[in-house]
Amino acid sequence: MTDILCIYGCGGLGKEVLDTYNGLPSAGEAAFVDDGPAAGQNILGTPVYAYEHILQLHRAGRRRPVFVVGLGEPRIRARLYEKILSDGFACANVVGRSAEISPFASVEPGVVIQPQCIVPHGAVIGFGCFLNYQVVTGHDTSIGRCCVLSPKANLGGNVQIGENCYVGSSAVIRNDVKIGKNVIIGMGAVVLDDVPDDAVMVGNPARMLRKNKDGVVFG
Repeated sequence: MTDILCIYGCGGLGKEVLDTYNGLPSAGEAAFVDDGPAAGQNILGTPVYAYEHILQLHRAGRRRPVFVVGLGEPRIRARLYEKILSDGFACANVVGRSAEISPFASVEPGVVIQPQCIVPHGAVIGFGCFLNYQVVTGHDTSIGRCCVLSPKANLGGNVQIGENCYVGSSAVIRNDVKIGKNVIIGMGAVVLDDVPDDAVMVGNPARMLRKNKDGVVFG
């Protein structure tokens, strides 16, 4: 039974994951998984399957699916990974060839790290996270489950981020800052102080714009 990488989501972010995976020397068979009308189509030369079809392949012993989520909403990522794990599937990591990952960093399953990211010693990248192009995390940084860091986000040393957070493009978080869970950091924000749970932060220096009541980044 052969492995097949299943990228859950065939939108822009899912396509970026496919690009990164196909650039790896170890790349094998891949497919998109979609719960909507895209199922049954072919995108970028890659088949799109309904989740139920993947279940059938697995139960029939025809494939061994391993999953990674290619969607940018942290809470949707969390829900999909809960479903994937509850059905007994394994989760893969996709790490770009030019990403620099210290052997003394920890990367949990279900993580995507795009090209030109830097993850130094002591950093912990939590389950199901997505680090987009050119993200830099400082030493001893900890990123909670299913967080999404957009391109060129820059985290200082010993930054602590709770689960289901979103960090916008080119945002900067000062060293030793603690970010709560379900937080949204806006594009280009400069975070100098600790941030409570469920906050939406914008500006330089960052200030709270509102509470993240619905948990949606791309509303």
